Amino acid sequence: MRNKAKVIRLFIMFTFSLITLITVTFAWFIAIDKTDPIIIKSGTLKVSASLYIGLDTDEDGNVEESEYSIVEEPINLTNVLPGNIYYFKLEIENLGSVPGHLSVDAINIIYSDDIMKNTFKFDFVNPKSSEEETLFIFDEEINLFEDFVIYKESSLQFYFRIIGDEIINTDMQGHSLKLSSFLITLDQIQG
Repeated sequence: MRNKAKVIRLFIMFTFSLITLITVTFAWFIAIDKTDPIIIKSGTLKVSASLYIGLDTDEDGNVEESEYSIVEEPINLTNVLPGNIYYFKLEIENLGSVPGHLSVDAINIIYSDDIMKNTFKFDFVNPKSSEEETLFIFDEEINLFEDFVIYKESSLQFYFRIIGDEIINTDMQGHSLKLSSFLITLDQIQG
């Protein structure tokens, strides 16, 4: 009988201890100040780009929109005469939900021979500065422009020309310059 009373007392003390622990824990969490939830909103960055080549059929120096056709293969410039002009249009669209910094690079430029370096040049109006620029093609990668702000759901039509320089001569016959691809980068605007 005595052991039975001890077991009942231990059970009652354990029950009261458990109830006290639960009450104190509950009171502790109720008393702690709560902060407002931190909400991080993010957007999406998605870019679409298409390259077109223009044919100046009437040779007036102006290419009509209807004279552009999409480029599906690498651009291979061969049998070029001094002063030949190739017209291009790069249509870039920000399909994302936030604005971004747009950069365009010509990459994987392949020369059949080093003699072809500095014989062609990019000629364009920089969309960021609105200034006319000319860049000689002399390396495997060339940055055309960078950090141009393109807003969400907006587009840019970037027109440029590739011009054969006056130094092209018969020693370059049979050699070529190949533009394999363009790197279009859209980076999130910090801040």
